[in-house]
Amino acid sequence: FIETHSLDTVCLFAYSELLLHMDDTNILYRKGKLALDYAKNRVAELLTIRCVHTRQKKALELHQLFSETGISPG
Repeated sequence: FIETHSLDTVCLFAYSELLLHMDDTNILYRKGKLALDYAKNRVAELLTIRCVHTRQKKALELHQLFSETGISPG
């Protein structure tokens, strides 16, 4: 558990946990099971980062990658 006073940080953590433990049907529809598995693996890596600032930086990089590859609508 990482204590924070940032709503953005809390929302990022919550979304990451949800994606890791639930199948995102938008990703499944857009890109298929392989992309969903890839996204879950990348999010699992993200959640191992303990530093909040580093995690946010890496999350933005991941968001950019997901947007560029069509996993996320942007």
